[in-house]
Amino acid sequence: MKFVTYALPFIFTAVLSGCNSGDRGCFGLCSKKDDSQAQPAPSVDRSCYADSTLGDEQELTYAITAPSTQQRLRFHSIASADIDNLRPVLIWVTGRTWTLDNEFNDVPDIARSLAREIGAHLALLQYRDAATSDWPESIADTHTAIRYLKTQAGTLNIDVNRFVLAGDRAGAHLASLAATTLGIQEFLGDDHMNESSRVSGAILLSGLYDFAAVTADSEAIAARCNDAVPAISSAPIRELLDCATPAAGASPLEACDANDLTQASTTFHVSSDDPPMLLWHGTADCDYPPAQSEHLDQVLSDRSVEHVLNLIAGADSRLEGLTATSIEIELAGVLECE
Repeated sequence: MKFVTYALPFIFTAVLSGCNSGDRGCFGLCSKKDDSQAQPAPSVDRSCYADSTLGDEQELTYAITAPSTQQRLRFHSIASADIDNLRPVLIWVTGRTWTLDNEFNDVPDIARSLAREIGAHLALLQYRDAATSDWPESIADTHTAIRYLKTQAGTLNIDVNRFVLAGDRAGAHLASLAATTLGIQEFLGDDHMNESSRVSGAILLSGLYDFAAVTADSEAIAARCNDAVPAISSAPIRELLDCATPAAGASPLEACDANDLTQASTTFHVSSDDPPMLLWHGTADCDYPPAQSEHLDQVLSDRSVEHVLNLIAGADSRLEGLTATSIEIELAGVLECE
């Protein structure tokens, strides 16, 4: 596994674990990362929060959009010994693409496992299908759902200061975009505007972040992928952005509006005040080019946004071998103890 690391502030780990910001022993780590020598994997001390399981499930409507369509999320509350205390929430944006497969049952097991391990409620987010909606409605839904959960924080026992946004594949794209576009009015939606959609951090798996580069990135990996250019680089993006069908022999995204390709790219929106981000991508991914995570890594570095990029050797978009515990350890591993 290759690590490209910019030390995350302690607040990210505190956000996830529910520990106080002064409790640096929460994950049992007290060694500074040093690139000059190999470091032992940190152990995880869960004594600072109660063992948790996902309990009751509720299906909640976060908005009603034309024509009278309910936009839903599925909320899994934490059942634990300290349930009277406010808990963080892990919001997982679903979907392999931006179309019909963004169903609740298309959520990786790691989402539920991670919520249990970090003691967080889990909210599974659906958004309007790109095949039947207009851009940028899917990202507006993402912002709206975050704000809705903040309006319900008291009822749902959520700590409004501990919202973590996550997603895989198309969900990672929308999660990263929501984390970086608080200032783009047309992306925000109209409901629950008394709250902010700012989050404390983002966890991104196998995403697309730079649409202007996705065609070249896809063609670059075709040789090692049995000469197959990833399908994600053409039809799904055209559907998301309402692009015309390109002429025969033309580049797959040539008929897309250049401004839409730019505005839909997380790399265009990154700024220095964005929240910390953790990225994972498999080097053998033939569906979502790993160079996309490297592009985002470079821009996050240029803008001095705290983040970690993990490239998993030999893994495809499913990121086999990545576990909730390894994510939790990574959160600990980026700490710098005093």
